[in-house]
Order: sequence, then C-alpha cells, then structure tokens
Amino acid sequence: MIQNSFPTKAEVSDITNAVLDGCAATMLSGETAIGAFPVEAVRLMREVADAAESHAQDGLDTGAPVLGTTVPEVLGRVIPMMCRALPITKIVAVTRSGFAARMIAVHRPRQPILAVSDDEAAARSFNLIAGTTGVHSKMLFPRSSMDHIGQVLEMLWRRGLLVAEDLVLTTGIIYPHAGSRMNALQVNRVSDLVESLGWRR
Repeated sequence: MIQNSFPTKAEVSDITNAVLDGCAATMLSGETAIGAFPVEAVRLMREVADAAESHAQDGLDTGAPVLGTTVPEVLGRVIPMMCRALPITKIVAVTRSGFAARMIAVHRPRQPILAVSDDEAAARSFNLIAGTTGVHSKMLFPRSSMDHIGQVLEMLWRRGLLVAEDLVLTTGIIYPHAGSRMNALQVNRVSDLVESLGWRR
C-alpha cells in the first residue's frame, strides 16, 4: 500500500498469519514513512488484525470444554482438575452453607476437603459430605472484605489441620450478596503464608 490505496492478497495474508501465529504487535515501515496512503494503511492493518483475532478466538471457543454456565459450576469442575494436575495436598472450602464443599466433593478429588463455616450446626453437617471434614470458625465471615480467607487458613494452621508443607487450594465466596455462591480461588504453600503473614503459634 505504498502506492495503492488497496492492499494485495499477500499483504492481507501476512497480517493475518502474523496474528494467528501470536504476534504481540505489527509494524508498517514504507507505507507510513514514504507511502501515499499512510492513514489507509494503518486503518487496513487494524481491520485485518481485528478480523484475524476474532477468527482465532472463535476457534478457541469452539475447542473449549463445556464446564458449565455459572461461576460456581465451572469452579466446581476446575478445582478437581487442578488437584489432579498440581501437587495440592488439601482443599479448603470457606462456606457458610456447605455449597462449595458439595460442588467439589461430587467430583471425588483425592485430597481431603476442609469445609469451614461460621455456622456451627452447618459445620457439623459437612462431615456427611464425602471426603470432607467440617470445621467451625468462631469468626463471622464478613460481607465487605476477603480478610476472613487468610484468617481461616491461619486458624486451620494453628489447629494443626494444615502444616507448613501443605499446598492448599482454597475456595469460597467473597463480597457475597443474595444468590451469589463460590466465586474465589487461590493456591498457596502454607510455609509461604506463615513467613509472609507472620503467623505465630
């Protein structure tokens, strides 16, 4: 497009292939330095790059596994997959009603599930969920922060339910509102938490 306002097939193909190959940026030289149509060249490159990226994303969407239609449903399926792919030793579900523990347990992960609730009766009932130990937290779970996640992990460590060597996957709900469920996921080495957060027994 140095001398023409319309691209050649080769120019369109080069841009498309660069995007499909995963380039982070594309560059024009002669077209914008000495070309007669610099604005048109930039506009055309943007249009072709956008179309190629859209095509690539459509292909990725087509090949993606169907894990569910809600955040809790997808997390409930992803967590057991992570537990089989990583050397995770324990799962901590911070859950008032037990929903998170049930969503995970149904997929039969190898790791034990520690289901923590601030409702004592609910915590006792969690022991009926396969592979799950119910734990009562005397600290009430807040609605306006996620501080309780770290505090729950520290409480489990102080009780000896977590040890320094554990690689723990933690899930639960933060910033809850009516109808919301499991929406948080993190993986931590307990020894790192002890050191970075200054836990003391």
